[in-house]
Amino acid sequence: LGALAERHDPIVYDILLKDLRTGSATRQGRAATALGQLGDPRAVRHLRDIAMHGHRNSRNSALNALGQISAPSANAALLEIIQVGSAEIGAQAVYAIQDVESEVVWSALVQLGENRPRQVREAVASKLYSASWMPGQVPLEVLELARTEITVNLRSNRAGQALSFLLTHGTQDDALLVESVLLNGPPTVRSQAVWNLQGDPSKMATDLLIGMIDDPDSSVRQAAVSALMQRGGNEGLLQDRLLSQLANSPFQDYGSAEQALVDLGTPEAVGAVVARLENGTQREWTNAINALASSGSSEHLDILVGVLDTAEDRALRQQIYSSLLYSGNSDLEAIIDRATAERDPQLTSMAAQALGRMGTDDSRDRLLEMTRNGEPESRVAAVQALAQVGGDEAEARIIDALEDPSLASAAASSLTQLGTEGARS
Repeated sequence: LGALAERHDPIVYDILLKDLRTGSATRQGRAATALGQLGDPRAVRHLRDIAMHGHRNSRNSALNALGQISAPSANAALLEIIQVGSAEIGAQAVYAIQDVESEVVWSALVQLGENRPRQVREAVASKLYSASWMPGQVPLEVLELARTEITVNLRSNRAGQALSFLLTHGTQDDALLVESVLLNGPPTVRSQAVWNLQGDPSKMATDLLIGMIDDPDSSVRQAAVSALMQRGGNEGLLQDRLLSQLANSPFQDYGSAEQALVDLGTPEAVGAVVARLENGTQREWTNAINALASSGSSEHLDILVGVLDTAEDRALRQQIYSSLLYSGNSDLEAIIDRATAERDPQLTSMAAQALGRMGTDDSRDRLLEMTRNGEPESRVAAVQALAQVGGDEAEARIIDALEDPSLASAAASSLTQLGTEGARS
């Protein structure tokens, strides 16, 4: 039936209508979807009834089906649902409606958006802002709605989208208003607006993003850098600004400059981060390690492995091992071998935790051996890690460990984590 509906074969209409009226919720939902594909205006009033009063799943299908039917009666039904339906149904109807650019629809949405619950108002604004408006064709009423968002309701969830909308479709005065909000508005609104500017190809949007690279607020600063990276074409400028931030202490607290330089990926950018491993303070090399490890690049992980060949600072080595053991490195077993060979109890414990996350038969066998030999701290970590691996052998060893005073507490915790019948008993 669905295939016939896609071909707009009228023979299926009566069959689908019967399912829509008398079928189960699942059959109603499927019938509604097929009726939407069929596009027969006769189905509109029946779909409207399901959208208003049907089961939750069939309601969603009916609303989407109304949005697929290219007939004035379908949009009229959706507008009625927006007006009289619950907040949840009304908002879903907004997202389903088509032809937003037609005066009948946009004028009705603007009017409805004034008096309906917040969920519906937000859906109306989002729908109007994301419509396919032609340059110079946005109605004044829609522009006024966006202006209100960033002057009266600046902290609303829609403010960031309204800023981007005004920058794209508004007047020169609107552009100045947007710039003022981006510079002086609440951080949450500013960072959201910066993300929305990512899709705006205009020079003004690019200039605004560039101006936000050195913003004092880290969330705004990171959003601007990420948006410019996504747009492309600004690598040289970004590198210069980020290198300047790296040398400027107020930007070092959270490692945002290091992370952005690694993401930028130029030799000079990555090299500046690597230099932190060799010459930086503990805070600086911690940020550098986190940035390199979180990139997921095998090249960057190899850099960290190479530092282990020469680094002598114990804290630095432990930080690198910790990042590598959590990184998902394809050479994880080699890193585990190297960490255990250090004969540092803390590193051995980290290695045991990594073996537990691996969850393989080989990792279980290694953990079983570690519970019997080694430093007490490492044996405890191995017992805890066995709970992640699971299986009969792991459970039996954990139960045995209850008899060892140095392992009993860890074993009890591991049995609770296992949650098997044997463990509970």
